[in-house]
Amino acid sequence: MYSNFKTAATEFGNSHEAIGVYKYLATKKVTDPQTSCRVVGLLLSTERPWLGASLDRLVLDSSGDGGLEVKCPSSKQGMTVEETVADKSFCLGKVNDVVSLKGSHKYYHQTQQKYSSCGLYLCCF
Repeated sequence: MYSNFKTAATEFGNSHEAIGVYKYLATKKVTDPQTSCRVVGLLLSTERPWLGASLDRLVLDSSGDGGLEVKCPSSKQGMTVEETVADKSFCLGKVNDVVSLKGSHKYYHQTQQKYSSCGLYLCCF
């Protein structure tokens, strides 16, 4: 199912994914202590079984099921969130003190397809 595609950037991202999940959970549990994440493989749509998505994690919280998309770019290693969102070419931006995925970024459409085809209410990026 998975290719053998490897670069220094993908190796870095893969080796740091668990740290990203841990930090997400630590932050999320402040407001929702029941939050947990589960590793999943391919999720198929129950309404359209020809559609599916490979999620980094399934998020279970008090609101329902959501997904977590983890990106750990080596180009941002050692930077704070504030420093990364200051980079106008980066996939995240900040509006009204909320950091989110930019609607104009290619990852936005990828995540919309993934999570809508699986019927998930939330995508944390």
